[in-house]
Amino acid sequence: GKGGSPHPIWAFARVSDINEERASLMRAAGVRHLFLGQESGDQKILEAMKKGTRVEHVAPAVSALARHGISATFGFIHGFPGEDRNTIAATRRMIEGLNDGLDHPTVFTYLLYPFIFLDFAAVSQQASLTGTDHYLGYNSSSLPPAEVVEEVLQTIISVSRKASAPAFSFLLLKSVLPTSGIGMFSVASRYEIFRWLKAVERGIAIFLERALEGGDAGVDAVVL
Repeated sequence: GKGGSPHPIWAFARVSDINEERASLMRAAGVRHLFLGQESGDQKILEAMKKGTRVEHVAPAVSALARHGISATFGFIHGFPGEDRNTIAATRRMIEGLNDGLDHPTVFTYLLYPFIFLDFAAVSQQASLTGTDHYLGYNSSSLPPAEVVEEVLQTIISVSRKASAPAFSFLLLKSVLPTSGIGMFSVASRYEIFRWLKAVERGIAIFLERALEGGDAGVDAVVL
């Protein structure tokens, strides 16, 4: 078309879809925000998920989006069958570092869910899920659901401490679809909005830490 869409567009993509040329074409078409279902920061788990992407695709994709003014939300899962605390730690490090080295944040928000068992998903055929009759009933897995949820909480707290890391979307934008923050992410004040999101996220995380650990755990400030 001529000049792209008159309204900002969000779209779904994978990091392996994005390079300099495609980011430029997206920008020209009017795309201003992408949702990328990265799911894991560990290559072994990505292969178990059959994602078709590699960990090393992430940084170049984010850099290309940054150069063309396209922001992003990333989606992640903790507790996929075969995960352990080391693979979850790799995902946590990836989330913390998504905006490293950039002049301005590009990944504004992220989503993170514990693994949920779905009857018709291919992964449900794995031996560790045999007999599961509840979406969080996979107690025979290497990490049972209660421990997975603890890891999710730890990631939310850890990522909240880093001012440049994306903000946890579900705490802040629960009333809207995770990809439909386009009204905030496409405006001139988007970086100010991002800093506000991070400040609110950190405040919530401080209270979460206190509830989990007691005392004055986590009392600090985000450097904005």
